[in-house]
Amino acid sequence: MINSIASLRTHPFRPSNGAVVLVEYGAAPGDGIGGWFRFDSGSAAADDGATAIAVNDGIPGRWLKIGVAGGSGARIKATLLTAAARNITVSPATKTIFLRGCAGGGGGGGISTAATAGGGGGGGSSGSRVERTIAVTPNTAYAYTCGGGGAGGAAGVTGTIGANSTFVVGATTITCNGGLGGVGAAAVAGTSINVGGASPAVSANGDVNGCGVPGSSGIGLAANLACSGQGGDGLFGGGGAARNTQGAGINATAYGSGGGGACLLSAGASVVGGNGTPGCWVVDEYT
Repeated sequence: MINSIASLRTHPFRPSNGAVVLVEYGAAPGDGIGGWFRFDSGSAAADDGATAIAVNDGIPGRWLKIGVAGGSGARIKATLLTAAARNITVSPATKTIFLRGCAGGGGGGGISTAATAGGGGGGGSSGSRVERTIAVTPNTAYAYTCGGGGAGGAAGVTGTIGANSTFVVGATTITCNGGLGGVGAAAVAGTSINVGGASPAVSANGDVNGCGVPGSSGIGLAANLACSGQGGDGLFGGGGAARNTQGAGINATAYGSGGGGACLLSAGASVVGGNGTPGCWVVDEYT
Protein backbone atom coordinates (compact mmCIF):
# COMPACT_ATOMS: atom_id res chain seq x y z
CA MET A 1 0.00 0.00 0.00
CA ILE A 2 1.14 3.55 -0.83
CA ASN A 3 0.17 6.32 1.56
CA SER A 4 -0.65 9.25 -0.78
CA ILE A 5 -1.15 10.42 -4.37
CA ALA A 6 2.16 12.32 -4.19
CA SER A 7 3.95 9.11 -3.20
CA LEU A 8 2.29 7.27 -6.09
CA ARG A 9 3.72 9.82 -8.56
CA THR A 10 7.27 9.56 -7.20
CA HIS A 11 7.49 5.89 -6.17
CA PRO A 12 10.74 4.34 -7.52
CA PHE A 13 9.21 1.16 -9.01
CA ARG A 14 8.45 1.08 -12.75
CA PRO A 15 4.83 -0.11 -13.15
CA SER A 16 3.89 -2.68 -15.76
CA ASN A 17 0.64 -2.46 -17.70
CA GLY A 18 -2.25 -3.70 -15.55
CA ALA A 19 -0.40 -3.36 -12.24
CA VAL A 20 -2.73 -2.58 -9.31
CA VAL A 21 -1.94 -0.65 -6.14
CA LEU A 22 -3.89 0.60 -3.11
CA VAL A 23 -3.41 4.28 -2.20
CA GLU A 24 -4.43 5.21 1.35
CA TYR A 25 -5.45 8.85 0.73
CA GLY A 26 -5.02 11.85 -1.57
CA ALA A 27 -3.29 14.64 0.35
CA ALA A 28 -4.43 13.86 3.92
CA PRO A 29 -5.92 10.86 5.74
CA GLY A 30 -9.68 10.60 5.39
CA ASP A 31 -10.04 12.93 2.40
CA GLY A 32 -11.79 10.23 0.32
CA ILE A 33 -9.36 10.47 -2.61
CA GLY A 34 -7.51 7.21 -2.00
CA GLY A 35 -8.49 3.81 -3.35
CA TRP A 36 -7.39 1.19 -5.84
CA PHE A 37 -5.50 2.31 -8.97
CA ARG A 38 -4.61 0.29 -12.08
CA PHE A 39 -1.73 1.31 -14.38
CA ASP A 40 -2.70 1.78 -18.05
CA SER A 41 0.42 2.15 -20.17
CA GLY A 42 -1.63 3.45 -23.13
CA SER A 43 -3.52 6.16 -21.27
CA ALA A 44 -2.80 9.85 -21.74
CA ALA A 45 -5.65 11.10 -19.54
CA ALA A 46 -5.17 14.51 -17.93
CA ASP A 47 -3.67 14.24 -14.44
CA ASP A 48 -6.45 15.47 -12.13
CA GLY A 49 -4.81 14.48 -8.86
CA ALA A 50 -7.64 12.12 -7.96
CA THR A 51 -8.66 9.66 -10.68
CA ALA A 52 -5.83 9.87 -13.26
CA ILE A 53 -2.23 10.16 -12.05
CA ALA A 54 0.89 10.65 -14.18
CA VAL A 55 4.27 9.24 -13.12
CA ASN A 56 6.88 11.96 -12.58
CA ASP A 57 9.83 10.29 -14.35
CA GLY A 58 8.05 10.42 -17.72
CA ILE A 59 6.99 6.79 -18.00
CA PRO A 60 4.14 6.63 -20.58
CA GLY A 61 0.71 5.85 -19.17
CA ARG A 62 -1.42 6.77 -16.18
CA TRP A 63 -2.54 5.33 -12.86
CA LEU A 64 -6.35 5.22 -13.23
CA LYS A 65 -8.61 4.91 -10.22
CA ILE A 66 -10.74 1.80 -10.32
CA GLY A 67 -14.44 2.74 -10.21
CA VAL A 68 -17.58 0.68 -9.56
CA ALA A 69 -20.62 0.29 -11.83
CA GLY A 70 -23.40 2.71 -10.93
CA GLY A 71 -21.20 5.71 -10.12
CA SER A 72 -19.72 8.41 -12.31
CA GLY A 73 -16.26 8.32 -10.72
CA ALA A 74 -14.30 6.35 -8.16
CA ARG A 75 -16.26 4.80 -5.33
CA ILE A 76 -15.65 6.32 -1.90
CA LYS A 77 -17.97 4.37 0.39
CA ALA A 78 -21.43 2.87 0.84
CA THR A 79 -23.83 3.69 3.68
CA LEU A 80 -26.97 1.81 4.76
CA LEU A 81 -29.70 4.19 6.00
CA THR A 82 -32.49 2.82 8.19
CA ALA A 83 -33.59 5.76 10.39
CA ALA A 84 -37.23 6.82 10.11
CA ALA A 85 -36.26 10.43 9.26
CA ARG A 86 -32.79 11.95 9.24
CA ASN A 87 -30.12 13.65 7.12
CA ILE A 88 -27.00 12.14 5.55
CA THR A 89 -23.98 14.39 4.90
CA VAL A 90 -21.90 13.24 1.95
CA SER A 91 -18.11 13.38 2.10
CA PRO A 92 -16.05 16.39 0.99
CA ALA A 93 -14.97 14.46 -2.11
CA THR A 94 -18.44 13.22 -3.17
CA LYS A 95 -19.89 14.59 -6.40
CA THR A 96 -22.31 11.79 -7.33
CA ILE A 97 -24.39 9.27 -5.40
CA PHE A 98 -25.99 6.03 -6.53
CA LEU A 99 -29.17 5.32 -4.58
CA ARG A 100 -31.00 2.04 -4.07
CA GLY A 101 -34.07 2.17 -1.89
CA CYS A 102 -37.34 0.56 -0.91
CA ALA A 103 -40.46 1.40 1.09
CA GLY A 104 -41.94 -0.50 4.02
CA GLY A 105 -43.63 -3.85 3.33
CA GLY A 106 -47.31 -4.49 4.03
CA GLY A 107 -48.58 -6.60 6.92
CA GLY A 108 -50.14 -10.04 6.51
CA GLY A 109 -53.86 -10.69 7.08
CA GLY A 110 -55.23 -12.06 10.37
CA ILE A 111 -57.87 -14.79 10.78
CA SER A 112 -60.60 -14.84 13.44
CA THR A 113 -62.00 -18.10 14.76
CA ALA A 114 -65.35 -19.67 13.99
CA ALA A 115 -66.90 -23.04 14.85
CA THR A 116 -65.66 -25.99 12.72
CA ALA A 117 -63.77 -23.62 10.44
CA GLY A 118 -60.31 -22.76 9.12
CA GLY A 119 -58.57 -20.33 6.78
CA GLY A 120 -55.40 -18.54 5.75
CA GLY A 121 -54.72 -14.80 5.61
CA GLY A 122 -53.15 -13.18 2.55
CA GLY A 123 -49.50 -12.12 2.61
CA GLY A 124 -48.55 -8.44 2.48
CA SER A 125 -46.82 -7.08 -0.61
CA SER A 126 -43.30 -5.66 -0.54
CA GLY A 127 -42.63 -1.93 -0.85
CA SER A 128 -41.74 -0.53 -4.24
CA ARG A 129 -38.06 -0.05 -5.07
CA VAL A 130 -35.96 2.47 -6.98
CA GLU A 131 -32.45 3.17 -8.32
CA ARG A 132 -31.07 6.61 -9.14
CA THR A 133 -27.68 8.13 -9.95
CA ILE A 134 -27.69 11.85 -9.17
CA ALA A 135 -25.19 14.69 -8.80
CA VAL A 136 -24.74 16.18 -5.33
CA THR A 137 -22.75 18.97 -3.69
CA PRO A 138 -19.74 17.78 -1.62
CA ASN A 139 -20.02 17.97 2.18
CA THR A 140 -23.77 18.69 2.02
CA ALA A 141 -26.65 17.21 4.05
CA TYR A 142 -29.58 15.52 2.30
CA ALA A 143 -32.87 14.57 3.98
CA TYR A 144 -34.37 11.09 3.77
CA THR A 145 -37.07 8.92 5.32
CA CYS A 146 -37.26 5.14 5.59
CA GLY A 147 -40.90 4.02 5.62
CA GLY A 148 -42.03 1.79 8.47
CA GLY A 149 -43.30 -1.72 7.88
CA GLY A 150 -47.05 -2.36 8.03
CA ALA A 151 -48.35 -4.18 11.11
CA GLY A 152 -49.91 -7.58 10.68
CA GLY A 153 -53.71 -7.52 10.76
CA ALA A 154 -55.53 -8.30 14.00
CA ALA A 155 -57.82 -11.34 14.06
CA GLY A 156 -60.02 -11.16 10.96
CA VAL A 157 -58.45 -7.85 9.83
CA THR A 158 -56.44 -6.93 6.72
CA GLY A 159 -52.77 -6.03 7.29
CA THR A 160 -51.63 -2.42 7.49
CA ILE A 161 -50.03 -0.64 4.50
CA GLY A 162 -46.27 0.04 4.72
CA ALA A 163 -45.07 3.66 4.74
CA ASN A 164 -43.29 5.44 1.89
CA SER A 165 -39.54 6.09 1.76
CA THR A 166 -38.17 9.35 0.34
CA PHE A 167 -34.78 10.88 -0.49
CA VAL A 168 -34.52 14.58 -1.35
CA VAL A 169 -31.81 16.12 -3.55
CA GLY A 170 -32.52 19.77 -4.31
CA ALA A 171 -35.95 20.02 -5.97
CA THR A 172 -36.11 16.27 -6.65
CA THR A 173 -37.87 13.91 -4.23
CA ILE A 174 -37.24 10.26 -5.01
CA THR A 175 -40.15 8.23 -3.62
CA CYS A 176 -40.81 4.54 -2.96
CA ASN A 177 -44.40 3.52 -2.15
CA GLY A 178 -45.37 1.27 0.76
CA GLY A 179 -46.57 -2.30 0.27
CA LEU A 180 -50.25 -3.20 0.73
CA GLY A 181 -51.64 -5.46 3.44
CA GLY A 182 -52.85 -9.01 2.86
CA VAL A 183 -56.57 -9.61 3.32
CA GLY A 184 -57.77 -10.89 6.69
CA ALA A 185 -61.15 -12.49 7.42
CA ALA A 186 -63.11 -14.84 9.63
CA ALA A 187 -62.46 -18.56 9.21
CA VAL A 188 -65.12 -20.47 7.26
CA ALA A 189 -66.24 -24.09 7.18
CA GLY A 190 -65.85 -24.44 3.40
CA THR A 191 -63.47 -23.18 0.75
CA SER A 192 -62.01 -19.67 1.11
CA ILE A 193 -59.44 -17.44 -0.58
CA ASN A 194 -58.01 -14.34 1.09
CA VAL A 195 -56.10 -12.33 -1.46
CA GLY A 196 -52.53 -11.20 -0.88
CA GLY A 197 -51.62 -7.52 -0.89
CA ALA A 198 -51.43 -6.07 -4.39
CA SER A 199 -48.26 -4.50 -5.77
CA PRO A 200 -48.02 -0.85 -4.67
CA ALA A 201 -47.72 2.04 -7.10
CA VAL A 202 -44.45 2.29 -9.03
CA SER A 203 -41.73 4.43 -7.44
CA ALA A 204 -41.18 7.99 -8.70
CA ASN A 205 -38.21 10.05 -9.92
CA GLY A 206 -35.72 7.19 -10.20
CA ASP A 207 -33.65 6.13 -13.18
CA VAL A 208 -35.24 2.72 -12.60
CA ASN A 209 -38.69 2.85 -10.99
CA GLY A 210 -39.93 -0.50 -9.74
CA CYS A 211 -43.05 -1.79 -8.03
CA GLY A 212 -43.28 -4.18 -5.12
CA VAL A 213 -43.91 -7.93 -5.27
CA PRO A 214 -47.52 -8.92 -4.44
CA GLY A 215 -48.21 -11.15 -1.46
CA SER A 216 -49.62 -14.58 -2.22
CA SER A 217 -53.20 -15.50 -1.31
CA GLY A 218 -54.22 -17.55 1.71
CA ILE A 219 -56.40 -20.60 0.96
CA GLY A 220 -58.77 -22.67 3.07
CA LEU A 221 -60.07 -26.01 1.74
CA ALA A 222 -61.54 -27.51 4.92
CA ALA A 223 -61.56 -26.85 8.65
CA ASN A 224 -58.28 -28.74 9.08
CA LEU A 225 -56.72 -27.91 5.71
CA ALA A 226 -55.52 -24.35 5.03
CA CYS A 227 -52.42 -22.41 4.06
CA SER A 228 -51.59 -18.76 4.58
CA GLY A 229 -50.10 -16.45 1.96
CA GLN A 230 -46.39 -15.64 1.78
CA GLY A 231 -45.29 -12.01 2.05
CA GLY A 232 -43.86 -10.39 -1.08
CA ASP A 233 -40.08 -10.44 -1.47
CA GLY A 234 -38.34 -7.10 -1.02
CA LEU A 235 -35.35 -5.59 -2.83
CA PHE A 236 -32.98 -7.14 -0.29
CA GLY A 237 -34.61 -10.49 0.49
CA GLY A 238 -37.69 -12.57 1.21
CA GLY A 239 -40.98 -11.80 2.91
CA GLY A 240 -42.62 -13.70 5.74
CA ALA A 241 -43.07 -17.37 4.84
CA ALA A 242 -46.42 -19.09 4.30
CA ARG A 243 -47.59 -21.60 6.88
CA ASN A 244 -50.01 -24.56 6.90
CA THR A 245 -50.14 -25.05 10.67
CA GLN A 246 -52.12 -23.14 13.28
CA GLY A 247 -50.41 -19.88 14.20
CA ALA A 248 -49.78 -16.20 13.68
CA GLY A 249 -48.36 -14.92 10.41
CA ILE A 250 -44.58 -15.01 10.10
CA ASN A 251 -42.86 -11.64 10.29
CA ALA A 252 -40.82 -10.46 7.33
CA THR A 253 -37.06 -10.14 7.87
CA ALA A 254 -35.44 -8.40 4.87
CA TYR A 255 -35.85 -4.63 4.39
CA GLY A 256 -39.07 -3.64 2.60
CA SER A 257 -40.65 -7.11 2.45
CA GLY A 258 -44.21 -8.18 3.26
CA GLY A 259 -45.45 -10.08 6.31
CA GLY A 260 -46.92 -13.57 6.01
CA GLY A 261 -50.61 -14.29 6.56
CA ALA A 262 -52.01 -16.06 9.62
CA CYS A 263 -53.27 -19.66 9.52
CA LEU A 264 -56.19 -21.04 11.54
CA LEU A 265 -57.17 -24.71 11.65
CA SER A 266 -60.12 -26.64 13.13
CA ALA A 267 -61.69 -23.74 15.01
CA GLY A 268 -58.41 -22.87 16.74
CA ALA A 269 -57.79 -19.58 18.51
CA SER A 270 -57.84 -16.37 16.47
CA VAL A 271 -54.45 -15.43 14.98
CA VAL A 272 -52.80 -12.20 13.78
CA GLY A 273 -50.88 -11.57 10.58
CA GLY A 274 -47.10 -11.14 10.33
CA ASN A 275 -45.47 -7.71 10.27
CA GLY A 276 -43.86 -6.17 7.20
CA THR A 277 -40.35 -4.74 7.53
CA PRO A 278 -39.24 -1.08 7.22
CA GLY A 279 -37.71 0.28 4.05
CA CYS A 280 -34.13 1.50 3.69
CA TRP A 281 -31.68 3.35 1.43
CA VAL A 282 -28.21 2.30 0.33
CA VAL A 283 -26.08 5.29 -0.70
CA ASP A 284 -22.91 4.73 -2.73
CA GLU A 285 -20.73 7.84 -2.93
CA TYR A 286 -18.44 8.61 -5.89
CA THR A 287 -15.92 11.29 -6.77
